[in-house]
Amino acid sequence: MYQFVIVTFLVIAVVRFLHWRGIFTDDYQPIFDRLVTELALPAIIFLTLTTSTVPRELVVPTIILFAGLITTLCIAWGICRAMHFSPKTTGTLVMVSAFGSTATMAIPVVTQTFSTVTQAYEQAVIIGTFGVVLPFFTIGVFISSYFGTYDEHGHGHVVRVLKEFLTTPIFIAFFLGCIIYILFSSYQIPGAAVFIDIFSHFFTIIYNSLWLLVWISIGLLLRPMKARYLLPFLVLTAGIKLIIQPTLVMSYAHASGISSTTSLLVLFEAAMPSGALAAVMASRYGCNGPLAGWLFVGTYVLCLVTLPLVFFVFT
Repeated sequence: MYQFVIVTFLVIAVVRFLHWRGIFTDDYQPIFDRLVTELALPAIIFLTLTTSTVPRELVVPTIILFAGLITTLCIAWGICRAMHFSPKTTGTLVMVSAFGSTATMAIPVVTQTFSTVTQAYEQAVIIGTFGVVLPFFTIGVFISSYFGTYDEHGHGHVVRVLKEFLTTPIFIAFFLGCIIYILFSSYQIPGAAVFIDIFSHFFTIIYNSLWLLVWISIGLLLRPMKARYLLPFLVLTAGIKLIIQPTLVMSYAHASGISSTTSLLVLFEAAMPSGALAAVMASRYGCNGPLAGWLFVGTYVLCLVTLPLVFFVFT
């Protein structure tokens, strides 16, 4: 876990160094945000939907993780509303408090921790993909867009945001991926295997480039910010994401009676720090990008303490 955090910070430090040298400027920020949300993410969504299925034994764990995610979203939104935070701050806090680092940290850590457990990696990928990643591509995009487009009178435009969301590359990739999966799984279409192989290789290349784009975007998000302004938001975000969400998920897992190994996989997913993609998405759709970037960094540091603590408590 320490290795992944150190490598992440090294990459971000390189980006900040390049920014200091003038190779990257603040004007590049929207470009990398759009590359992530309109090129890399649609490709990953399409690949995931056309090549992945949820086995029957993983349906309940996936629902548990998704239920914990939705509960966390509601808790974060309720606290922001009670504290009368601005819409852009609310959107940022809701995103980084609910959506974690499933692909960037959870899957690699699971691979190392459960190296002797058969199919642990495949199960973690499926649970994380359908319990967190796909909801992020749909619900998360809508939340970021809704709170990021509040007008000067403090009104959100649900219908307008919904219309814009339905025309985004992310939703189009989601829709086409579902259609292609239904067609290929229900009918024997000639050449389907060749089609899947070609597009799998193509989208794998896009996927491998995603994280470099994300780290560059995160590095450009980190603008100077006063500690007394940041710390209350960091405490709130860390409390929700690193403590409340894993507690909720383990409560649901205990009530459902799933196996101990599967419960630990679900706990891994829920106890992860805030996701880099959540911060980039908040920035892309008009929420408080610099705040999202610092909250991502802060939860990565704090998870080095909270993650072992959570596992000590629940195991």
